[in-house]
Amino acid sequence: MSALIREYRPEDDQAVVELSLGAWAPVFASIERALGRGIFDRLYGDWRRRQEQSVRGSVTSDSMRVWVAEGERGVIGFVAAKPDCKRRIGEVMVKTGKLPLSPA
Repeated sequence: MSALIREYRPEDDQAVVELSLGAWAPVFASIERALGRGIFDRLYGDWRRRQEQSVRGSVTSDSMRVWVAEGERGVIGFVAAKPDCKRRIGEVMVKTGKLPLSPA
């Protein structure tokens, strides 16, 4: 499977959000199992809504550079980085993707 890396476009929004939610779902499920529902709800509440807001804010931020990996079936990954041009470095702020379980 090959992928094209390109800059994020507004029409990538929903795919990027879904990738992020999919990547974090097992993490939050594990935390919920460890803590129990009551404590989990107090600490994390509606984590999906907050994660969606965070991702949407990151990909539309003027301080971020965002790229997506696009495969045959659409967006399969993304990364958001915050460049520091003065220091000529950057920091990856958000990233996620999915790998196919079998060849496409």
